[in-house]
Amino acid sequence: MEWLGDLFFPPRCLLCGQVVETGRKLCTRCHEKYRLSPEKQEFTLGTITVISLFRDSEESRRGVNKAKFQGDSKTLEYFGLEMAKMLRDCCPDPLFDGVTFVPMPTERQKNRGYNQAEVLARVVARELGVPLISNLLEKQDILTQHNLSGSMRRKRGSGCRLIPGVRLQGERLLLVDDICTTGTTLQECGLLLRQAGASEVAGIVLLRRQKDKEF
Repeated sequence: MEWLGDLFFPPRCLLCGQVVETGRKLCTRCHEKYRLSPEKQEFTLGTITVISLFRDSEESRRGVNKAKFQGDSKTLEYFGLEMAKMLRDCCPDPLFDGVTFVPMPTERQKNRGYNQAEVLARVVARELGVPLISNLLEKQDILTQHNLSGSMRRKRGSGCRLIPGVRLQGERLLLVDDICTTGTTLQECGLLLRQAGASEVAGIVLLRRQKDKEF
């Protein structure tokens, strides 16, 4: 009876809402707009190597911001699936003992209702078949990062810190976030996790925003 459900409630593109064929998550137009780079985009922040899922473009920024600020759970789910797929493609046997995420200040998460990095990390952990490890990091409620210039972000730092009592025992962790701009937050979180006892920390983000690009 699946065809009957599709007749009355046809599947739609997660990003634009256009009707799509059964089994597809994106329409042809959005798939082209949000196409993944044919080669993984890898960069280093201090001791942490990070992979970015999307190339920086007006369309990818719009899609990521929609998921981030409008509570678009379906799009976050899709992005998380694509993150996991990219990791499997570039690392056939990903050597992670667990997945964690960049924290959000408690009050801001309460107001928004979710932490988009945690939502992404939950999907990635599920798809890779490894534990989601929460309660490692917390973040002080300083000025919202996306409103700050790059120089101000670096000067203020990320506001992240280890939750008191956290001790790791050589785990290899994957750190998930949505957008990387200056890299301050990812770099500080990676350093904190290493200080807590992680043997390795790698990162993955949806988008590395190029500060010299305006669309």
